Amino acid sequence: MLAQIIDEWPRFATYYNFLFIAKAAGTTLALSALGCILGTLIGLLLAVVRITTSRWLLPVRVLALAFTEGFRRVPFLVTLMLCFFAFQATGYDVPLFVVAAVSVTVIAGAFLSEIVRGGLKSVHANQWEAAAAMNFSLLETIRYVVLPQAWRLVLPPAAQQPAFDMDFFKSF
Repeated sequence: MLAQIIDEWPRFATYYNFLFIAKAAGTTLALSALGCILGTLIGLLLAVVRITTSRWLLPVRVLALAFTEGFRRVPFLVTLMLCFFAFQATGYDVPLFVVAAVSVTVIAGAFLSEIVRGGLKSVHANQWEAAAAMNFSLLETIRYVVLPQAWRLVLPPAAQQPAFDMDFFKSF
C-alpha cells in the first residue's frame, strides 16, 4: 500500500493540483467569512426584533421566531438545496458561490440570533427599567446599556460560531 502511494505521489503533487487546493481553501475561507459577517448582522437584527414587546411588531416577531426556529432545525445540506432550488425557480443564473453564501448566512443568522437574544435577556430587568426611566429608546437602551453588559456573555459562543460554520464544510 505504501509503495503504491509512493509511486502515485509524483502524479498527485503537481503545481496545478496545489494551485487548485489553494484556490478551494481560499474560496472556503471567503465563504465562511462572508457568511459569518452577514449572519452576525442578521442575527443581531433578529434578536432585537424578538425581544421587543410592541404590539405593532407582533407579526414581525412571529416571522423572526419562525425563521430562527425553522433554520436552526434544518440541516445545512437541506438549506443549501432549498437555496439552490429557490434561486433556480427565479429563472436567474446565480453563481454557486452566492447560493452557498446565502445558505451559510441563513444558518449563521439563525444560530447567532439565539445566542444574542440569550445574552440580551440575561441583563437584569432593572437595567431595562433604568434606561426607560432615562427616556432611552429601545435601540439606545440596547446600544448604551444592555449590549455592553451582554457582550461578555455573547462573545464566547458567538466566537465559536465561525468554527461551527467551518465544520459544515469539513463534513462534505
